Parts: sequence; structure tokens; C-alpha cells
Amino acid sequence: LSGDRAYQFLVSGHALGVLGEWDLAVEAFRNAIAGRFNYAEAWAWLGEAEQQLGQDGYFEIEQALTYGPESAMVLGLYGLYLQRQGQPELALAAFHEAADLEPDNPAWQMGLGSASEQTGNLVAAYGYYFHAVELAPADASTWRALVAFSVTNDVDVDVTGLPSALKLVG
Repeated sequence: LSGDRAYQFLVSGHALGVLGEWDLAVEAFRNAIAGRFNYAEAWAWLGEAEQQLGQDGYFEIEQALTYGPESAMVLGLYGLYLQRQGQPELALAAFHEAADLEPDNPAWQMGLGSASEQTGNLVAAYGYYFHAVELAPADASTWRALVAFSVTNDVDVDVTGLPSALKLVG
């Protein structure tokens, strides 16, 4: 538990986002920023929440990059933004920076996999998804990403996709 109100709003907003309550998450992130205007992660999450609600979110991402250019979370959410804008090569660069800062974070490996998939580099994508599973074998989201990649792209379905799917349901 933290006595930092801005952080409390950030965590609350993130939890609301996980539940799909992005309109309420927006309010939580705005409250976090009101408590600490230069809170890069809150700006980045506000941009993500606005994108989830069909808005652009670019101003917020830009603010986040201004206040936290060395934040893995900011760079990762920037990568997601770039993917949605159809710029997977730039997204790859953002995810690489995030992964360099947090090499043990499977989310950045999944982001690298997704962006590589968008560029058509399925060999690299497979490696990133597989590495995410290696980093977090107990995390269902890593297995789900690997299964989705394998099945969607018809890559190694019998050796990777099927056993990974069985891990999810088993």
C-alpha cells in the first residue's frame, strides 16, 4: 500500500481498464495527473484509455514520452499506440527499448512478437512469443499469445500450438 494518491489513482485506473471500464479508468488517470502533473505513466495510461474509447490519445502519449522517456511502461504503451497507427517498425523500436529496460518482462516480449508479426517477420515473432512463455510459464496470457500466433499464422501448430493450447485448458 502506498500513501501516494497519484499512484493510488494510477493503480485503480489500471484495474478498471483490466475490467474493461475504460470510461472510469480515464477519470482515475486524470486524477493521478491532477495529483502529479509530470506523472509519465499516468499520461501513458490515459492515452491508452482514450484509445480504448475510440479517441486518438496522441497528446497524452506525447506528454508521457516528454515526462518519462526512460520508462518501460511509457515505451510499451507507445509501442501499442504505434501498432494501432499501422507503424509496426516504429512499434518494434519502442518495444525493444522497453525490453532493454525490463528484460524479464514478458509483456515487452509479447509486444515484440505482435509487432514482428505485423511486419511479416514470423520467425522473429515466434521467438519473442516463445521467450515470453519462458519468462512467465505460469502466466496464461503468454501461453494464449503463443497459441494465437501459432494458430493464426499456421506456424508449428502440431509441436507448439496444440501443446500450448492444452497447457491453457489443463
